[in-house]
Amino acid sequence: LHVSSGAAHSALRGWLPYCTTKAALLHLMRCLDKELAEEGVRVGSAMPGVVDTDMQASIRGLDFPDVGYFRSLQRAPHGDIQASLAARPAPPPGGALDRPENVAQFLAWLLLDVQADEFGGREWDIHDQASQQRWLSAVAAARG
Repeated sequence: LHVSSGAAHSALRGWLPYCTTKAALLHLMRCLDKELAEEGVRVGSAMPGVVDTDMQASIRGLDFPDVGYFRSLQRAPHGDIQASLAARPAPPPGGALDRPENVAQFLAWLLLDVQADEFGGREWDIHDQASQQRWLSAVAAARG
């Protein structure tokens, strides 16, 4: 599983290295999945959206044409990490940065619950409604 980005699909002025690297990793994932599938190894990608990380804090402090979008996103509520992990995961908030713990639960679902034949060769988007419904339902069922 590698972590992708919307930047793999959208050109952002001033982000040439980041956008092209993410696009290359996406294609690398697809090729690796085809190369390794016969050996039972599946390779997938996850697009977590915009997450409240040190990288995002740095981005919001930069000066480039599209920085307004990143600056407009609300910070994720911070609290006890253990409490965040114990909380029910939720769809990413609209107009706000997502919590790293929420994304971690999405990634864990992909790696532990999604069948290999479905997982491989696919880019999983945390914002995709069908994936969200499956992920949130699986977590709720597991927690009882």
